[in-house]
Amino acid sequence: MHRCKLSVLLKSPEAPFICAALLPETGVLPGSRSVASVECSDSSVRLMIGAEDTVAMRAAANSFLRWISAVERSLGEIDAATRRV
Repeated sequence: MHRCKLSVLLKSPEAPFICAALLPETGVLPGSRSVASVECSDSSVRLMIGAEDTVAMRAAANSFLRWISAVERSLGEIDAATRRV
């Protein structure tokens, strides 16, 4: 099994929110060729991915990185909207 660890450092304390959003996506991923887990700290998110092959690993890593990006953008929009109110 191929293994990958990714750490994403965040500028603001968004890590707990991002982890909460990612947790439902962890475990055995669709297709059953990869598994993922997430760990949090106050300023980072750590992803651990195991996959049967490099294609499945890359797909899982890209999915999680895109989800992190989407949650960050969403939190930014929510923050901007609450400032306008």
